[in-house]
Amino acid sequence: MKNIIRFILMLVQNPIVLAILWLGVAVRGFWVSWAEGLANNYLIFSRSFFHALEQTSLYVEYPKEYFDLFLYGIPFTLLIAPFSIMPTMVGSALWSLFNALLLYFAIKKLEFERWKTAIIIWLSYNGLYLAVVTQQYNAAVAALILFTFILVERKKDFWAALMIVLGTLTKIYGVVGLAFFLFSKRKLYFLWGILFWGLVLFVVPMFYSSPQYVFDSYKEWVSILLVKDDVNELSFYQNISLLGMVRKITHAVEYSDMWLIIPGIVLFLLPYFRIGQYENRNFRLSFLASVLLFMVLFSTGTEECGYVGALIGVGIWYVSTPTYKKTFVLNTCLLLFCFVLTAASSSSILFSKHFRTEYITSFALKALPCTIIWFKIIWEQLTQDYASRTPTPFLHKKDNERIDIVLPCYNPYEGWEQQLIEKHKELEAMLDGYDIRFIVVNDGSKRGFTEEAVLRLTNNLPSTIIVDNKTNQGKGAAVRDGIAYSDSELALYTDYDFPYKIESVCQVIKYLEAGYDVVVANRNHTYYSQLSTRRKLASHASRFLNFMLLGLTHTDTQGGLKGFNRKGKAFLASTRIKQFLFDTEFIYKASLDDTTFIKEVPVDLRSEVMLPDMKKGVFVNELKNLLMICWRG
Repeated sequence: MKNIIRFILMLVQNPIVLAILWLGVAVRGFWVSWAEGLANNYLIFSRSFFHALEQTSLYVEYPKEYFDLFLYGIPFTLLIAPFSIMPTMVGSALWSLFNALLLYFAIKKLEFERWKTAIIIWLSYNGLYLAVVTQQYNAAVAALILFTFILVERKKDFWAALMIVLGTLTKIYGVVGLAFFLFSKRKLYFLWGILFWGLVLFVVPMFYSSPQYVFDSYKEWVSILLVKDDVNELSFYQNISLLGMVRKITHAVEYSDMWLIIPGIVLFLLPYFRIGQYENRNFRLSFLASVLLFMVLFSTGTEECGYVGALIGVGIWYVSTPTYKKTFVLNTCLLLFCFVLTAASSSSILFSKHFRTEYITSFALKALPCTIIWFKIIWEQLTQDYASRTPTPFLHKKDNERIDIVLPCYNPYEGWEQQLIEKHKELEAMLDGYDIRFIVVNDGSKRGFTEEAVLRLTNNLPSTIIVDNKTNQGKGAAVRDGIAYSDSELALYTDYDFPYKIESVCQVIKYLEAGYDVVVANRNHTYYSQLSTRRKLASHASRFLNFMLLGLTHTDTQGGLKGFNRKGKAFLASTRIKQFLFDTEFIYKASLDDTTFIKEVPVDLRSEVMLPDMKKGVFVNELKNLLMICWRG
């Protein structure tokens, strides 16, 4: 019996079986659509290209060609063109396969384990069937949203923008891809892609129609969508959504859907404030699931065939939820409830035609399981820890393991060497078992860095390495010059005057021992209380831009104290900026690697440290460097 169960489990997870199932569903759906006269939607789609060529209105009825109205943007005529020029039957078949295969490859590109992919495929195959049998575009729309997420994850934001623009200008729903913008590490490319592809898809239809026709078509499209939205509210076969379920169950017609949509948007947006969770892929996947459900649940245009995306969203939630073990029974019951009432409710196997018509469709109950699951996703996003990986602790290979501390130095004050000697003693006393070595880099100092001071330092600390640069290049260049001399497993850099308490330095080393690749100082009120108004504004502006432009969740990159192991050291060595913003470039490069563990540590400024005001030209110069980091990626 166990062998039979094992064989069945292997069979239902087999990629070849899943591919055959998916392709078979698409072929069967296409055949049924023509056998039962359900291919009207394809006729609407395919004829739109010729209407654009003839420059006749896209948004009026053509009863001699098809019934109902065309409701898509004019770039859709470009998308459907290759299918339109073929014989109708052939074009329809290829359109069905195109939609199905595009969605299949999108699911595969999520790169889940076999069993996870299998759950998503088996849960959503009937949704695909309904989309194909009605010759709809829903499968491709879901695929475009998945590809948007995938491309953002792979740092290909320019191409992610194409998915958003194409989805938006063809069927509006693609706009939800903007939900992944805050997860982007290359937001300039993202924004540039939106502008570029928006312009391309706006202009290209003009080549086979005319500029005036394109402008007029967009105006008509907006008008027809507004009219259609009003019609959908009480439609029997549409508004199969949370909005429709509430309206159809209550039979209330006077209220505005905004009473549900606005709270829904607020709930959807609240998890964005958990910035510390952004680095966890499962948290980002929860947003993908939430997006796929949200666009179905809060749209009056939702039909039964539109649930293919929502079902994929449910599958993604189930296989990536942080509560998979905590509430396994509840999650599985919700999944089965969704399969029965949402995925399989259109089948005569589970429900009679009378029950489907009088209850499931009449009250839009198809939306009920998805609504409950969406609320659970929001609850999880607001309360759960999505971390799925933990660093491997660093183990001492021998006694007196060395830690290198790089100290850039420019025009030091008198007695700087004596302070370093004292700090060295404090560090060795607190870090028993470590050999602390200073690497002091003179960045072209014009005063203070005297031969006598250097001699006193090296006599007291013979292991100290002195790097003497004759010209001033900037702090970033100085730190990199120092790192080139480091051969230790663990290292850090800070200013030569040790502005932070020794306890804070030891805290950084503690987290390096815990296995983190990069440890970043997070300055608290003791630091900001000593800043001038100009420096405070500059610091807060820097943190905001780090988040908005670079997608950094560890936004305090200018703390001047960073620790790293060999892996982190490689990111630092690869930086190119010579001035202060090398810190930001370092953290940004480390954040681009999803396997890198970064930890933020609160640090305390020494009470006697006085912080100088920022020169006016520094902020402008560093802003240029920030934009350079964004552009170079």
